[in-house]
Amino acid sequence: MAGNAWSFHSGFRAWPPLVAALGPLAPLNRDAETCLIEMAVSYPTAQIRVFGRMVMGWPGVDNVPCPVLSIHGDWDRIIPLKCAEPDLILKDAGHAFTLTHADQTNSAIREFLRTPANHGLQPTRVEGAA
Repeated sequence: MAGNAWSFHSGFRAWPPLVAALGPLAPLNRDAETCLIEMAVSYPTAQIRVFGRMVMGWPGVDNVPCPVLSIHGDWDRIIPLKCAEPDLILKDAGHAFTLTHADQTNSAIREFLRTPANHGLQPTRVEGAA
């Protein structure tokens, strides 16, 4: 961070009110907001930039060779619903729905894995394992 008067990490001190005001990840509860800010502050700035470039340059996938469950929040402002083709839309969920709607997300994933077409995706159970 040397040489920068303002760095990506130090800027996160001002993020709680900014995240709440702009709401691109909204709606966020306090725990989800704290979790996102802590992850961003503790992650190396260079890696966050690399991930951002990867996302912006990703061409997408035309043919996915395995079953996919697409879940989307109806309040997502990062990737608006009109730009997605979700299998499941979570009501009142934003981009960070895995934090704000964890129970619904986990339930949907469990149900998806239970469908006959996805039995091969189930983890292998080992006899005697705890």
